Parts: sequence; C-alpha cells; structure tokens
Amino acid sequence: MKKRSIPLVLALLALPATVLAALPQGRGRGEPPAQRAEDDLSEFYFQTADWDGDGWIRFTEAEKSLSLDRANFALFDTDRDGGIDATEFGARYRMVVSRGGVFTPPRSKPDAPRPVKKDAKALLLAYDSDLDGMLVESEVGRALQEANIADPSALVVVATLDKDRSSGIDGAELDELSGLLFPETRPTSASRKTLTLDELFDRTAPRDARAASTIGPRRTAGPITVFRRLDYDRSGGIELMDLEELQRPLRSAVRPAAVLATLDTDGDGSISETEFDAAMR
Repeated sequence: MKKRSIPLVLALLALPATVLAALPQGRGRGEPPAQRAEDDLSEFYFQTADWDGDGWIRFTEAEKSLSLDRANFALFDTDRDGGIDATEFGARYRMVVSRGGVFTPPRSKPDAPRPVKKDAKALLLAYDSDLDGMLVESEVGRALQEANIADPSALVVVATLDKDRSSGIDGAELDELSGLLFPETRPTSASRKTLTLDELFDRTAPRDARAASTIGPRRTAGPITVFRRLDYDRSGGIELMDLEELQRPLRSAVRPAAVLATLDTDGDGSISETEFDAAMR
C-alpha cells in the first residue's frame, strides 16, 4: 500500500476547520439579536427631545425630556461641547439597545398637542379590531395616526417593540407603545415651590484682582457637593483643566494628571460623578 505524503495528510486534517470557517457563525447562547436598521428609533426620539428644533439637545432640554442629570448628560455629549447632536444621540441609543437595555422614550414638549393617554388595556379596546389580544401593523398605524405621529412608521414601531417576535404588540410591549404614543410631561423648575441646592447656590464669582496679587480660581459660594465644586467648567465631569485651574497658583506634589489617571476608570479623559463617588467610598 502506497504511503500518503505528509502535505496531503495535513490538508485532510485542515479540511474540517476550513469548512467550519466558511459556515455562518451563530450568536452565543443568550446573546440578543443585532438591531436592524429599520428598528432604530433614535432619529424620532432625538426630534422629540429637541424641544426647540434647532438640531441640538442642550442640558435644559435633556433634563426635562430625558430626565438626565449632569453625569448622564456627559455620557451622550462625548465631545464635551455642551450639546447633544443627532450623531451622539444615535450612538448612545444604539449602545443601550445593543446591551439589551430599554431606551426610555423622551417626553414631548409640554405645549405640544397630545391626545388623551391610554394604558395597555385601553389601547386594546381602542385599536384591537380583530380582538386577538395584540396590535398588528394596521392597528398600530391607526394609533399613530390619531397621535399625530407620522414617523416612525407602523412597520418600524412593530418591528422595534415586538420583542417576542409574535408579529404584533402585546403584553408588556403595549406599555412601551403607550409611552411612545403618549410621552409624559414634567413640570418645569419655575412651577416647583422649592428650589434645589444647585438652583439656590452653585454660582461662581471671580476673586478680587488687586495690584501685586496673584489671581486665583473663581470662588464658589454655598453648600454644593464636592463633585460640583471640582467640576470647574460645569461640563458634567472633572477634567485635567478643572484640576489645574483649581490648583492655580499653588503647586502641589500631587500632579493633577496623576489624580485624573487614577480615578478615570473608563479612560475617557474625564472623572464622572459615578467614578468620583466610587473613589470616595
């Protein structure tokens, strides 16, 4: 019997691996399916949260429409320019959804006309014409039409909210649909009877500039948090410039860059309020 050559044996051994590599790779067990482009509601949510329609979501808008504090606002505003544009909003939306989270629909502008809110049971009573216990695309379309929502389409809404792929919206999915159709409004700070510490204080004033004196950092009066006091430029995070400005004109053996590198656990160049609180424990 003629012996097979070594290269031929190696080629035969490598064949199964080659075949497996050519096959489509399945997802790991428990890994959520990738979001399809047509399921993306980020553009609609961005337009809802952009109350003045200028293409930017400022902190005042984000606080009222998305219930964001300074730290969470900074997670959206990645370039630290004080506003969230559509690209930054979409990136944050897709990251939350890809990790299996639920992106809470933003609240619409209070003075925008809104239909009377319907809960899950009321939605079925109003739009479930075939009485099958779920809302299909045509029924969702009628609900969107009555809510004066032209975009996203009923097809996109069903594809996005139908988590169990039952070809309709039912169960807990109806609550998410209700949140999309009837965004809640939040009272503005002007209508509240009490003010927060940040509203009462959190104001900075320059130090007196006198002849032959060194000008130090601005003075912040009032009982504000340590994090807010260290966030010198009020960007929502403590950055190197903040630490250097607060240190001026003193010189310390501890370098601000070393402090930043130690506490900035995610390496984004800024100490968030969460990172700061964790370091203080």
